[in-house]
Amino acid sequence: MKRAVFRRVPGRKYHPAKHFGDFWTLKMKKALGLPAQYKFYSLKDTGITDLIRANTDLLSVRDQARHHSLQMTDLYTPLESREANETIRHHESYF
Repeated sequence: MKRAVFRRVPGRKYHPAKHFGDFWTLKMKKALGLPAQYKFYSLKDTGITDLIRANTDLLSVRDQARHHSLQMTDLYTPLESREANETIRHHESYF
């Protein structure tokens, strides 16, 4: 199988979001052999979840994902990570 080579580098020229979606749909998805149900945002969603699983602080994850709030970022928190951390669970508060 011939490998696809994509020579896209950041530049000063503005590209509308549609260009990225079209590139994904017409070039990348086909070159990677991905099924039709894979969407461009699937990659972003997976990346956010992976950062959370790697214990990256949520403010950094929020900023990287360009979310407007931590509540939006928290939607990507895997269910197995939603249980309270043992250190927090046994913390004695003075309030």
